[in-house]
Amino acid sequence: MTKKGLLEELRTVAESVNAFIEAHVGLPGEPEVLRESSLHAFKSGGKRWRPFVVLKACELLGGDPRRALPVAAAVEILHNFTLIHDDIMDRDEFRRGLPTVHVLWGIPQAILTGDKLFAKVFKVLTDAGKASAIPSETILKIVDSLAQAALDICIGQTMDMLFGGRFEVSEEEYLSMIRGKTAALAKASAEVGALVGGGSSSEVQCLAKFGEEAGMAFQIVDDILGLTANEKELGKPVGSDIREGKKTLIIIHAFSKASPLQKARITRILGNRRATTEEIRQIIEELRALGSIEYAYRRSIEYSERAKGYLKSFPDKPAKDFLMELTDFFVKRNY
Repeated sequence: MTKKGLLEELRTVAESVNAFIEAHVGLPGEPEVLRESSLHAFKSGGKRWRPFVVLKACELLGGDPRRALPVAAAVEILHNFTLIHDDIMDRDEFRRGLPTVHVLWGIPQAILTGDKLFAKVFKVLTDAGKASAIPSETILKIVDSLAQAALDICIGQTMDMLFGGRFEVSEEEYLSMIRGKTAALAKASAEVGALVGGGSSSEVQCLAKFGEEAGMAFQIVDDILGLTANEKELGKPVGSDIREGKKTLIIIHAFSKASPLQKARITRILGNRRATTEEIRQIIEELRALGSIEYAYRRSIEYSERAKGYLKSFPDKPAKDFLMELTDFFVKRNY
């Protein structure tokens, strides 16, 4: 399968998911500002790979992806809820090139918009159950999976914030943090897709592990791209993680390899929101020279390969090929 084929399929899924969300995210009688801020959260694009995983996991087990569409949309709504609150916590002004919700409507409205989207996740799921599109027993398992993912995200996000106030963070702590903050929803995406597809307990568990490992690879590469990507494609300033003092795998590795002088140079800029573009560039070059960016990339490959290993037991079919290709795309992408 070609990269073009994967991207075309991602676009097709994105169109279906976007249309569903636009038709269902509104509330009867809601103030216009709540509707506008809710829809804005989805206007900045994104690859929609999480709902893609939902649908392909369903297909892989012989399920009808049309039945899984509400579940895929619920996953994307949950993801966007976390992004709105994440942007508030990180004080990010842009996401994928567009002003963030709290910049346009203020922090109180952004919090309310996120809260609304979180509630909407479960309303979409229960509505699907009421329509008999998905058995109630399966809906209950899906709700349990997504609720657990949301709890894990809270733990991961809290760890991420706490790391900002610490000088030293271990690699194990970082991996535990991203397992909650990012990999938990990737795991749930594959798990709920498998549930709609009627998978056995072992099949659901296997696909959940695939999603989790793929999510780990995705986040590590995301951290790399935050330093190396084109700013226009990234949708926010390059080096934002450095200005915010994020303890990424790259920074953790650099601290373990740097001389006292190198460590002092990195520490002086890390967490300095007023750091100049030139200072950020110099630190990125320092990280590159220490081999820290390359180290993080190698670790992402390890997780990618583990993820694909969980797919090997499934029969060959287009859905499997798409999931394999998506996992490769996670570590080969430049945005």
